[in-house]
Amino acid sequence: MATWVYTITYPLRKARSFFASARNRKTHS
Repeated sequence: MATWVYTITYPLRKARSFFASARNRKTHS
């Protein structure tokens, strides 16, 4: 199991969801 893949992709996934929610919030308001 490549741990570095999880280490790299997890923060990216978290940041992507954060930006997505921020974009949705901006669109709704």
